[in-house]
Amino acid sequence: MVSEQFDITLRHSNFKKPTNEDFIFNIAYQLAEIINFCHKNLIIIGYLTMNSIVLESKISHELPSIKLSQYGYYYVSGNNADVDYVIGSPWYLSPERLAQLNNKCNAIYKSDIWAFGIILLEICLGKCLSDIWGIKQIISILSSLIRKTKEGSLLQPLIEAIRMASPNLQIEIELSIVSIIEECLQILPSQRISARNILDRLRILKPTTNFEIINMKNSCQNLTIQELEIQIKKSIKVKQCYERPLNELFFLWKLCGSSVENILINRGIIKLKQPPAHTLPFIIINNFRMFGNEDARKLDTTFSIYALPNRNLKSRLMSVSIENLCYSFELDLALGKRNTIELNSQSIFVRERDIDYQVLRMGQFSKLLRAYPYKKDFLLLESRKDIPPIYRGKVWAALLDVMDRARREFKQIDTITEQVSDRQLQVDIPRCHQYDELMTSPAAHYKLKILLKAWLSSHPNYVYWQGLDSLTAPFLILHFNDMPMAFGCLKSFVSRYLYNFFLRDNSAIIQEYLAVFMHILAFIDSELYTHLLKLEFRPELFAIPWFLTCFAHVLPLGKLMHLWDVLLLSDSSFGLFIGIAILIHLRNQLINSQFNDAILLFSDLPDISIDNILINSKKFYQDVPPSCTYRQHSSKFLREGFTPLSNLSYEELLNYHCPRISSQDLNKLVSQQLVLIIDVRPQLEYSVYSLPGSLNYPYTNYSSFEQAIQHIGTALETARLNEHVICFVDNVDLNCAKMISKECVTNGYNRICILDGGIKSIMTK
Repeated sequence: MVSEQFDITLRHSNFKKPTNEDFIFNIAYQLAEIINFCHKNLIIIGYLTMNSIVLESKISHELPSIKLSQYGYYYVSGNNADVDYVIGSPWYLSPERLAQLNNKCNAIYKSDIWAFGIILLEICLGKCLSDIWGIKQIISILSSLIRKTKEGSLLQPLIEAIRMASPNLQIEIELSIVSIIEECLQILPSQRISARNILDRLRILKPTTNFEIINMKNSCQNLTIQELEIQIKKSIKVKQCYERPLNELFFLWKLCGSSVENILINRGIIKLKQPPAHTLPFIIINNFRMFGNEDARKLDTTFSIYALPNRNLKSRLMSVSIENLCYSFELDLALGKRNTIELNSQSIFVRERDIDYQVLRMGQFSKLLRAYPYKKDFLLLESRKDIPPIYRGKVWAALLDVMDRARREFKQIDTITEQVSDRQLQVDIPRCHQYDELMTSPAAHYKLKILLKAWLSSHPNYVYWQGLDSLTAPFLILHFNDMPMAFGCLKSFVSRYLYNFFLRDNSAIIQEYLAVFMHILAFIDSELYTHLLKLEFRPELFAIPWFLTCFAHVLPLGKLMHLWDVLLLSDSSFGLFIGIAILIHLRNQLINSQFNDAILLFSDLPDISIDNILINSKKFYQDVPPSCTYRQHSSKFLREGFTPLSNLSYEELLNYHCPRISSQDLNKLVSQQLVLIIDVRPQLEYSVYSLPGSLNYPYTNYSSFEQAIQHIGTALETARLNEHVICFVDNVDLNCAKMISKECVTNGYNRICILDGGIKSIMTK
């Protein structure tokens, strides 16, 4: 467990000297506030000692400010259930824990109150019980005193035992403190005071000390904005304002090349008894409960604290510019600066390891997330550049509009009752992203199962399809300790990008998706489309795992995260363009391959450059008219101004070899002079009504493409050279448009499309 480190604990502070009343009340009040906070958040501390209370920088010369460390040991161990040793210190164990010392030694909230009473007693004595008795002695003495006293407070018997063990120790405790300690050291937990009541008692006994607050006077009222900026930067520089949140500092510490595991192994703190393969259980059942070979999996754990070296981090942070450390959107806007940063040409993976760059980005996103949703526009703007890894989970939740109602919904879902999918989950989950260290852990397996069962329970119309576990994994990793948030993200993601993909019969949805996918491929790269068609290498053979899991089943998690960073900023059609970009990335191999070669290529997808995939997918997304991606089974999460087309069955879509375009999108292209319109209706119909600037070439079943080239070949070549869209206009049945568009695609012309609904769609506008 990694946490902020402080040099001085209460045990090693100057508390051994005669302490004044203010010092005792100050420590007691702060510690009671800490315990009350933990209890309100359903956390039993379980490990509360003088060593776990650390002293911060002093607010005044006499009264220190304290923090509690090691408070999470008991909580993260499943309340002592997940470990084979006692999480607790013998000198602070309550009677109910001592009674079950040889079993699990479970703690309750009132166990923390007992430990609080012991700590308060030690502060008043100026001596720790561990300095008086050893482990066996304290357990024996406490057990004996409990048997003799049976009920009531153990304070007076304990003080008598201390007097006998340390006759020279002067014991003088202020009466008001004695009454609190007595109520904390009640043998029966039901008779002990609560942390909330301790706070109330302390307020009555002695009002909270008013700490000195230093306010900076506003001496900059008459300064210009430019002078104010200089003043702020000088003030920050003088005060050496290099403080960052702990999670950011730990992330930067790792970027400096440090590794917790390597440091602890090199110091001999972590020792492997035997190879991991020898620690495997004999059998795993139900929720990944392990049986057999338990002794090999037992751990020797120490509660000692080891300071991780931070010299490299400090040195590196000192070289970071003050502008990166203290970036302000508002100040830049006030100064008329562009609210952007220059992106370097390096890949996203390199940028994520650049400390200067990450310091700036983390500072920006931490502010934007705190101001969400009021700064949502800024958040979207900055997310389009990249998303810092440490804030990816929160940013994704914001982009997916995950609300508090997801948290309430998750708590009401039954994830215990056995479901039809449980057996398949048992098989798939241990194999899910097994190269990732976190995803191989039993905790990840258990949580992934709970998350999937919760999602399936809340969507009774859906069933479990293989790959859903891979799709869920990124949300689990980013919100590992916040399952409701992971659930909300998964729910929102599927409803936007994979709407109805997980129906029991999803054939219509998948078939339509693949048909539109091939139409877009014909629009972008007609040669590759024609080659795959000749090989009869249809997308059913390779693309279903891509789109069913949004590429989670075929890409490693690191690349997938970057892919979804961009996907979440786009509408539900963007996945089509990612698939196209992957095909274009593999184009050279595919063009020169036969059927078996293509099968082998996709069975073991080669390493691909995610930067190139994202660049190309965004380019294709901008080049293809939005209506060309229309699917009748898509979600309502579409790009702004999207215009629908007429609904066609899968069989009807197969008769097309290029996408259809709406009249609205065609009108935009006409206004931008980016389209060649070829009207294939008979000349008489064309003369009655036609689009301005269109060419007329009547195309029939008896026409050949060679004849067409003689008439419209020059126009087609000009459009090809200028990378203009080529749109065929026909009557409502579109038969002639289908035929000539197929010929154009087969002969290598890109950007071919057909006006949906024919000329009638224009005439009715």
